[in-house]
Amino acid sequence: MGRRTLIASCATGAGGVAAAAAVTPLSLSSTLVVVAAVAALVALPVLVRAIVHTEVPTTAEAPFREALHALAARSARPPDRPVDLLALTRNAYDLNVRFRPFVAGLVRDLLAVRARVDLANEPERARALLGPELRELVWPARGTSHSYSDPGLAPDRLQRLLDDLEELERLAP
Repeated sequence: MGRRTLIASCATGAGGVAAAAAVTPLSLSSTLVVVAAVAALVALPVLVRAIVHTEVPTTAEAPFREALHALAARSARPPDRPVDLLALTRNAYDLNVRFRPFVAGLVRDLLAVRARVDLANEPERARALLGPELRELVWPARGTSHSYSDPGLAPDRLQRLLDDLEELERLAP
């Protein structure tokens, strides 16, 4: 609410109280008590609504709130069967178009919730917390292929990637 709106509201309220005092046969103190009671009844629901729906408007907390909402809504759900997710690592297309974005989102959410690190705004802190396989998956050193004929992840590399994910999950919140 702006300053002008606040001043106009106060002036209107004062005018309403003066008009009510002039029109009613009650004494000024009785009129003020009635006006205060009506104002309290009107303002109470507005005040409660404002308090309940208030969030801290800091931009530093935004990634963490988004991650918590995503985790609560389960928006980053894996496929129904783990086998389906691991099948996305067999060729380069599935690895880079489906698996890599899924794992990058998972890493972003885990870093935000477990270590309060924003992957986009604090890449150096994030790199320090990630294992080598996760760093390579999130920030590939070389270009990525989108060809079905190119290989995906080797089984040993996939195991190291899963180990890095488990280490990230063990970070204290």
